[in-house]
Amino acid sequence: MKKGSLLPVALIVIVFIILPLSFWYFSNSSDKNIRGAKTLDLVGVVVEVTSSGTWNLSGYLCNTVEGCLSSLDSGEKVKTSGGGKGEGREVSIEYSNRWDEYGFVKVFVKPGWGSDSGGFEIEEFGGTTSSSAHEIEGVSVAIVLIEDIKSGVFETVKFSD
Repeated sequence: MKKGSLLPVALIVIVFIILPLSFWYFSNSSDKNIRGAKTLDLVGVVVEVTSSGTWNLSGYLCNTVEGCLSSLDSGEKVKTSGGGKGEGREVSIEYSNRWDEYGFVKVFVKPGWGSDSGGFEIEEFGGTTSSSAHEIEGVSVAIVLIEDIKSGVFETVKFSD
């Protein structure tokens, strides 16, 4: 065996020892700052959905409670989202400056296309006491006062089918 043939074998062995050790060192380092991740102080409405099938969530801005209650799609749409079967799925509707022109946020969840679900009911509110539950066209609707949201409260509304 030549002396030159040991060099590639030694390099391969060193690489296979150094790579796992360096990976272990960097993954267990004491610096827990994660680049690209940031913590936000969010203000708005969090909707938690528990469903046995597909669902569609809608959020609208309205000037008055009566305006919100006139129909399901009255007001300015600010959010549409959907999902499938699951428990405690969270969707956030984040406050923005354009909300200042309105007085209320209306949120509701309906069964999605092809879903066996009969409908969604509001299980609970959390955050403010000024939120109210209503029914429009057979759909449970949550109406939240924007002034409460602007004061820094992150309202939670839980829907379940």
